[in-house]
Amino acid sequence: MDKNTLTRRKRPAATAAGFAASVCVVTAALAVAAEGKPPGVEDAPVTISEGPDWVPLEVCLDIESGSALDFSNVVPHHAPAGKFGRVVTTEAGHFAFEKRAAPARFYGVDLCCTAQYLPHELADRLAERLVRLGYNAVRIHHYERWLVERGSSKMRFRADKLDKFDYLFAALKRRGIYVTTDLYVSRLIALADVYEDPSRDAGTGRTKAADNEDNWTFENYYNVGPTDFGVQDYKMAVYVNDRAYEDFKAFARALLDRTNPYTKLRYADDPALAWLSLMNEDCPGNFIGGLKGRLRDDWQRAWNRWLAARYPQRQALAAALGNLTDDQDPARGTVPLQNIRGRGPGAVTFNAFVADVLRSFYDCTRTFLRDEMHCRALLSDCNGWQHSLRLQAVRSRFDYVDDHFYVDHPHYLSHLRQPPFVCSCAVICIRRSIRSPSPPRQKPCSPHPRCRATARRHGAGLHG
Repeated sequence: MDKNTLTRRKRPAATAAGFAASVCVVTAALAVAAEGKPPGVEDAPVTISEGPDWVPLEVCLDIESGSALDFSNVVPHHAPAGKFGRVVTTEAGHFAFEKRAAPARFYGVDLCCTAQYLPHELADRLAERLVRLGYNAVRIHHYERWLVERGSSKMRFRADKLDKFDYLFAALKRRGIYVTTDLYVSRLIALADVYEDPSRDAGTGRTKAADNEDNWTFENYYNVGPTDFGVQDYKMAVYVNDRAYEDFKAFARALLDRTNPYTKLRYADDPALAWLSLMNEDCPGNFIGGLKGRLRDDWQRAWNRWLAARYPQRQALAAALGNLTDDQDPARGTVPLQNIRGRGPGAVTFNAFVADVLRSFYDCTRTFLRDEMHCRALLSDCNGWQHSLRLQAVRSRFDYVDDHFYVDHPHYLSHLRQPPFVCSCAVICIRRSIRSPSPPRQKPCSPHPRCRATARRHGAGLHG
């Protein structure tokens, strides 16, 4: 059978819908009719072959430069990324560039998990395709689990993954695509790194086949084994546990202090790395109600230290909490955590404590990134789900606001998070400059953790 041939069997009473649903054998790209239709032979094979009336249609996702589908200039485009200096925020509440004051707009997608680790040829094709689709920004997401070499006595990256990561970043930069990422998303960390032995021997590096692409499920990704931190628990530990915070900084230091051999710049110095979110979807209101064990103890100690410093007089403490029993004493660490979504003085005071924890984390990390790492990327945090009113005071310190919300998250037909799936909308991440009452928007992101070499467009346009 010719490679440009389609064969099917037409049944006697086939309807138009039935025709579309019947089984077809396609040996290459589908042939498309220039005119006419297949002969109406009943209950017999119908073969369509390339010829005067039929031509093959080669399905290719690459877009020809200058064609009607080339959207590379819909958003003002320049290359390489960083040509006009770093992305900055203006007093008017826009993104702009150091060397060009005109407001800048960014339109981008997520690359998740193994999508950042491509052969060089595919990385170039992907970067070129993204430009032709009209994108000028990419979010590198859920990337660290594959990048970090576990079992080492210090933070170290896997050479095979690192070369692909570096090359993709350089390919995006060459084509004028700016990059954002988070310093923590879902890297695996051994519990022993925080609570017991400073070595990494307790970390296995594999949790329920989470690193096995052929058996990848979202459940495996977040439900880790007994020797590792849960992804959400680690975010909560970074806020109140010194060793967890040092581990967080160790990864940031290893990434940002590295010189990319393809760009000849440290990541901290590269203007193509335009935005950094400190941790992904880390608002404590998301997880604080489920704290257990040693992590809950860490938070209770931090809460009691804060109460003792803020309310040294017991009468003032009782008024702040609304209900203080005789056995509750901050000096002994016995004041329990409050309901962050509750009502009354205790909940209000607890939200003030949480806001102070977030403020301290952001300020300390900003100082680390600016003074030690000399990184000038725009910084943000607190980007997902539960936002109490008091968090807005913390957000006023950020260079821009990054907010994630979910609209009709896709439902997959298989336990593996791969197509086919049912979805009418997408996850949208909105990043905004914060220096305006009506801040601009930046970056929607795809919800697909396995979008691999092809990026999908979801969400709305972005503003700067």
